[in-house]
Amino acid sequence: MKILITGASGALGKSLKRQFNDVYCPFHRDMDITNPNSVNKSVLKYNPDVVIHAAALVGIRECEDNGEKAWKTNVEGTQNIVNALKKLNNNCYLIYMSTACVFAGENE
Repeated sequence: MKILITGASGALGKSLKRQFNDVYCPFHRDMDITNPNSVNKSVLKYNPDVVIHAAALVGIRECEDNGEKAWKTNVEGTQNIVNALKKLNNNCYLIYMSTACVFAGENE
């Protein structure tokens, strides 16, 4: 089984990486989740069976102070992963990590 882990340089990603023997953990310079072409290139080249998506902007203050960057990373970046996986046509599983800070969306 081929596993790809995004965000492997973060705390969660490092822990996940230690749990698996042979995984692909692209560095940001190799796969920028905010860039659809970069994501497509890495995902289609590696052709994973499972993607554990742990890449995100997680600092609450940073996300609040830079909403555009948070949206581009956490929302558009995740959409880029999903779009790339749809192109694989191999029933790849996506495991998506979230945070304790999920909001109802009632306020801007």
